[in-house]
Amino acid sequence: VQMQMQTKNFTEGADHERSSKRSSDLDQFARAFASEKTLREALATLLTKMGRDDVHIVHGSREKGKDILFWGPGGLGERRLYACVVKNDRLTGNSSDHNSGVKTVLNQVQEALEEPHAGDKGEELWVDAVYVMSPYEPASGAIETIQKSLRRVGQVEFWCGRKLMELFAKHWPYFLWFESDVLQAYLSALKTSVQEDSALITLIIRKSVLAGVPKSFYEMYI
Repeated sequence: VQMQMQTKNFTEGADHERSSKRSSDLDQFARAFASEKTLREALATLLTKMGRDDVHIVHGSREKGKDILFWGPGGLGERRLYACVVKNDRLTGNSSDHNSGVKTVLNQVQEALEEPHAGDKGEELWVDAVYVMSPYEPASGAIETIQKSLRRVGQVEFWCGRKLMELFAKHWPYFLWFESDVLQAYLSALKTSVQEDSALITLIIRKSVLAGVPKSFYEMYI
């Protein structure tokens, strides 16, 4: 029983540590964007790296709810127009509060879907779907509130917080390493873990074929 309790405590401690590490990574990722303009520019680059066509930042007085527009394939490979609503803060509040982030996003999504974009030749181009993108995890119930208010199944997708960070990791990993503090956070955690893990240190030193072992195991490891 005592062994089971120790195993349970160890597992819970490891889970908590992993959860804290994930939260730390996400915080570092969110802080990489100094402004909403910086975030829009990074997302436009990301979409281009994903192979999307004609990616344009259209944020401004005539955006009609749209921050970014791009063309991509539909379900059968047809060319479709998509829009992004970009927010560099956490989605909070409710649809009845006119000053809340949820209400602002709700209004932008509705306008993006209901107001056409003028093409190069003056033609009306209608958006097929909208992606709401933010580097922060939304508040509990925020996404559900927007979806319930819109009632547009399949026309609105949310890529926020960790989901967005994983999109960068898949298509633009160098951004996470060199344009954010995620690398520094990872190295700091690595240094702490190898300094404190005496069992790991002993095992590696035994197997090491190095001519000498530095006083600091961290120095040898790096």
